Amino acid sequence: MATIFSETLVRLRREAGFTTAYHFFNSNGGKSRLGISYRGYLLLEQGKSLPSFGRMRTFILSLHITLKSRTANELVVSWLKTFFDKESFEDLVFPVFSENSGLQALSPTQQALKRTLVQTTMFVSPKQLSVISENKDIYACFLLASAETGILTPKIIADASGMSVASAEKAMKRLAAVKALKAVKPGQYKCPFAGKMVEFPQLMTVPDIRKNLENIQDELIASGKPMYSRRGIIRADTLAIADFFPVLSLNTAAAQAYAITNKTENSAIFAVDCRVTKILDF
Repeated sequence: MATIFSETLVRLRREAGFTTAYHFFNSNGGKSRLGISYRGYLLLEQGKSLPSFGRMRTFILSLHITLKSRTANELVVSWLKTFFDKESFEDLVFPVFSENSGLQALSPTQQALKRTLVQTTMFVSPKQLSVISENKDIYACFLLASAETGILTPKIIADASGMSVASAEKAMKRLAAVKALKAVKPGQYKCPFAGKMVEFPQLMTVPDIRKNLENIQDELIASGKPMYSRRGIIRADTLAIADFFPVLSLNTAAAQAYAITNKTENSAIFAVDCRVTKILDF
C-alpha cells in the first residue's frame, strides 16, 4: 500500500528525470552510495518500508534537489507524515516544522522549461564520474565527445584538445570501459551522452571525486577566455536565499538550448558557471 512518503518519492524521482526505480538506483551508485539494496529501495517506493531519517539528506541530493529548498522540505514533511500518525503530526510536529515554509522558487514558465530539459537528461553514474575525473585528459575527452554526435577518433580528440594521439586513445579506452563512450569500430567511438542534457551526481554525494573534478574544471576554465560576467553582493537570510538556488540551477541548465553537436565556423566549448558564496555572517 502506498504511503505519503512513497508517493512523494516516486513523483519527485520522475520529475528529476529518473524514469524507473532501477534507473534512479543505478544512476546514483547503487547500494554503495544510497546505503540500501535495490530490493530495499523498491520497498520504499511500494510504501512497505521507510528509510531512516539519517538517509534523507542522501536521497534529497540523489534526486538532484537543493537542500533547504521547498521541494526538499516537501520530501522531509512526507517522511514525517508517514512516520507519525496523523493526529500526532498535526498536533505536535506541524506547529514546529510548518510544511508551508519556504518560497515557491520556480515560476510556471520555469517549471515548463525544467520539464523540457528533464526529457533530454542523461545521468552520469558515480562510477562513470570517477573515471571522467581521473585526470585532465580523460575529462577533456569526455567534454569533447559529449558535444559531438558524429564518429570520434583519437586524432580528432587530440587535434581539438592539444593532447597526444596516444593520450587521447588511452582516455577513450578508459571512458569506453565504463560505457561513457561506445566503440563502433576499432579506433572509432560515439558518445551516448552527445546531444543530451548531461547531469553529474550532486557533488556533495561524491566527496571522494569532488575535489579532483573541481581542480580539473578550474584549470580548464582558467585557461579560457572570459566572455561575460555579472556579480552582485547582497545581504540576505541564509534559509530564504536557499529558495533562489533552484532558479539559478535552472537558468544555468537553460544554456543547453544553445548547445550544438556539429562543428561550425565559430563553435567552441564554453563553461557556464553559477556560484553563490557566503562571505560574512552579519
